[in-house]
Amino acid sequence: MKTNKFRFSWMAMAALLTAGCAQNDELEETVRPSSENALNVTVTEKGFENIDGTSSRVATEEYTTTFEDGDKIGVYVVDNTGKVLVNNLSLQKSNDAWTGNTLYYYPDADYIAYFPYAEMPDTITCEDGIVDYFKKTFLVPDQSSEAAYEAADLMTAVVPAGDVVRGTDSPITFAFSHKMSMIELKVPVRKYVTASEGGWEYSAPLGDVSFKKDEVDYSLFPVGGGVYRCIVAPEENMKIKGSFYDGTIPVYFPKTDDTLPVSLSESKYKQIAVKYEGISDEPEERALAIGDYYYADGSIWPGDVEGAPSNNCIGIIFKTETSDTDKGNGWKHGYVMSLFDTADESIDIKWATNNTTISNLPAYEKNETSITTAFSDFDGYKATQTILTGTSADAYPAAEAAVSYEVELPDGTSGWYLPSIGQIAAIINMGASFGTKPESTFTPQNAFDTSSGKFDENRGAPEAMLALQEKLQSVGGEFYYYPISENQSYSYRWWTSAGDLSDNTKAWSIDMNSYKFLLYNAGKTTTNDVHVRPVFAF
Repeated sequence: MKTNKFRFSWMAMAALLTAGCAQNDELEETVRPSSENALNVTVTEKGFENIDGTSSRVATEEYTTTFEDGDKIGVYVVDNTGKVLVNNLSLQKSNDAWTGNTLYYYPDADYIAYFPYAEMPDTITCEDGIVDYFKKTFLVPDQSSEAAYEAADLMTAVVPAGDVVRGTDSPITFAFSHKMSMIELKVPVRKYVTASEGGWEYSAPLGDVSFKKDEVDYSLFPVGGGVYRCIVAPEENMKIKGSFYDGTIPVYFPKTDDTLPVSLSESKYKQIAVKYEGISDEPEERALAIGDYYYADGSIWPGDVEGAPSNNCIGIIFKTETSDTDKGNGWKHGYVMSLFDTADESIDIKWATNNTTISNLPAYEKNETSITTAFSDFDGYKATQTILTGTSADAYPAAEAAVSYEVELPDGTSGWYLPSIGQIAAIINMGASFGTKPESTFTPQNAFDTSSGKFDENRGAPEAMLALQEKLQSVGGEFYYYPISENQSYSYRWWTSAGDLSDNTKAWSIDMNSYKFLLYNAGKTTTNDVHVRPVFAF
């Protein structure tokens, strides 16, 4: 399903909700199911409508739902005595059809469909029962995640018995409408535009957006560009108030200590547009910078401005240009490192489960000349795809862990992947640039344990590491699995996507044990304190 300009995976949500659910519990058959009685299901949807008079379907498609392959609906069939004939039958969209199970014709029976599909109690016998269950189960104040927001947005459709026709592939159309209401908060954001790239525009997220409905704190779903939304039950005279921060400056709405009254019926939404003179409508010219913070809605907080919000921050920009390959894919602005590793400290990840040679995979030798080339390699995405193409996922655990990292990204990004040596080096040098020894950097000349003047605990690595830790912690992330301090002993490595040209049984990692940054060609199948820190391009 695609809503709010984001592509959401309802396959993942449905998999969570349907565990253990009987998808086709036909309690009684009034007509023997056969191909002659199979119904051909089609689906339509009516979007949210603005209570102030603008039809969202006419004005914009942002408030409507487009069903995509993998989306599931649930169907009940109830006869005129109230008996449930079909109990929560799941149908999944595949191309232009709804498949997975077959929906049959039953005489004198109403057909009730709902979306999104969920595991339901056996007591459901009518549309009101579905609505009540969703209100109790999924209509929660914390809708900050895509999954929670979408789960609350119940839609239903009822086809009465008189409109259902028996016959081979007889059509039945479920015209869905929203059973809940929606509140949209629109607040001013600081806008920026780069001087290069034809003037690419981006905006900074707001700090600590607070929203209360009837004195209950809600965590809103960030759509992007200062727009936040939440699903609420239809209700009269809801009392709304809230605040946000412009850096360290609190801004309250409404301006008075009173609340804003809002009344909504089902399928309606209200936009609350907050006016604030402290932010200009015109974008400020500013280039992206290493150390800027990247957020789940694609917004970017300048790294040199205090007060970066941790809520919905997903990474830090460590380079502001991309490879020619990535530019060809549309990712022209930079690279972002994640705030965490893909798994906790107890899970060490192999690079591979075998020593099979991977054709066309970047590989480097343990010498300064070869590693100089590696330092200019920023095609981690291409290498990760090379690793995983044509193989089973469990054969290359590190690459699979990277691409399966469960932090969702906005449209227009590459998706998570295993970084190249050049990308890992750029991350280290980002830390060095913010440390107390910015002149000490990670280079091909000091990258090995055999290097003269190696980048270790005596030559700038601790300062770079502590600065990187501080940068990550400032928005809720972490460098290591717990805060490190000077003179502390620990074992820690990150995998790269590069192989060892001299030894096919090895791949390159970055060794960070006890305050050093050194390249280490580890055995592909080792599980000795090796982890994955994924990155993405945008």
